[in-house]
Amino acid sequence: MKRVLSKMRYVIFGLVLILGVLGIFFSLYIADIRPPEIEENGISKEMERKGNKLMLEMLEAHGIRNWQKIKTAEYTANSSWYGFFGSLGCPWPETDVDLHYKMEPNSFNIRVEFLNTESKGEVWGIQSWKSYIKKPGQELLFKENTGIKFGLSTSHYLTELPFRIAQAPIKSYAGERERNKKKYLLVYATWEKAAPHALHDQYVLWINKETKLLELAQYTVREGGKFASAWVIYEDYQAIEGVMMPTAFHNKLTLDKEDYLHRHVYKKIRFNSFDITELRPNDVLLPVGDNKYHSDSLMP
Repeated sequence: MKRVLSKMRYVIFGLVLILGVLGIFFSLYIADIRPPEIEENGISKEMERKGNKLMLEMLEAHGIRNWQKIKTAEYTANSSWYGFFGSLGCPWPETDVDLHYKMEPNSFNIRVEFLNTESKGEVWGIQSWKSYIKKPGQELLFKENTGIKFGLSTSHYLTELPFRIAQAPIKSYAGERERNKKKYLLVYATWEKAAPHALHDQYVLWINKETKLLELAQYTVREGGKFASAWVIYEDYQAIEGVMMPTAFHNKLTLDKEDYLHRHVYKKIRFNSFDITELRPNDVLLPVGDNKYHSDSLMP
């Protein structure tokens, strides 16, 4: 019996040691998705010029002039999460939900109402990076909730990615790739400096060479874990009031594997269909727009 207990102690000690080492590794490792063209040679003035040109062409293809006229947007969507990592990343109470989104473009003011599951009728939202919940028959309550902020802000940003990513100060052409018989022009985008760092995310945009629409993007998830990165795939674009919107976007951890992490299917997209005050229930919160690093200010 003593030998068995002794062996169990060694096993437990070994597992704790392994988990500790992994924990240290993941706490220190910062994902770096720079394409080889940039990682090996840096960003030249010509690559920067070409990257900015491609970004402008992408904006034109997506209908930036019409997008700038939009004050509010709403749509319904099915959000489904798959597998072990999907269940870990899912921000919702269940892994398959129908949602009604309302959001303000180029901001972090967004809310969702659950249309099914046990949470039906419940509203989750963020205003200027402050999270709130409104349950049926109850008053709206602002309460700090990291899951709500991360889930809603990520969904908001990926929905608007073709327009939001253009504001990144560092943009560089990053080569050409081919996938599924389509040719893509790559643009690398980030903030502050090209090399990886813990504060800002990196993006690699795959722009269809023919249509100039954004069809794929690899991105890091600093707030979800500095070591993490994933892919977003946009499908079946359609023109809505002069703006090209996908009918779905999907997330994968690895591009060429079949397994999905998340599938997000849009329905009934509408623009300027409700008053923007619905997204600003606290009228003393300062608007922060696209800036998430000045989210703690209240008007005196």
